[in-house]
Amino acid sequence: MANATYFLDPTTVTAREAEVPNADFAGGLNRGGSNAPGVGINIDGGDVTNDWTVPDQHGVARDPQDSQHLGNGDNAGVEGPGTVPINVTDNDAEFNDTCSLTVLATGWVQNVVA
Repeated sequence: MANATYFLDPTTVTAREAEVPNADFAGGLNRGGSNAPGVGINIDGGDVTNDWTVPDQHGVARDPQDSQHLGNGDNAGVEGPGTVPINVTDNDAEFNDTCSLTVLATGWVQNVVA
């Protein structure tokens, strides 16, 4: 089974933690409920030639695949593509890697963040 993908903007997490210090804005359901869970990203799933292009809708290579929160007050008025990568994790959150699509025949790959 593929590892899960999710998106959290660290700037937003920091701002929300300042509002409610005892809440966990970086873990739990915030990962899956981030409105940008990397839909369609299948790490090591193989050839994606029928469904994807290497450049995203803005003509930029997906290395790594970036995103942004939807409807987030911290990003009010911000237009254009996101600049923070989508993350890849296992069920135990043992790592916080990113993902890329640079070769269609290879498909999505996980970039190990040291």
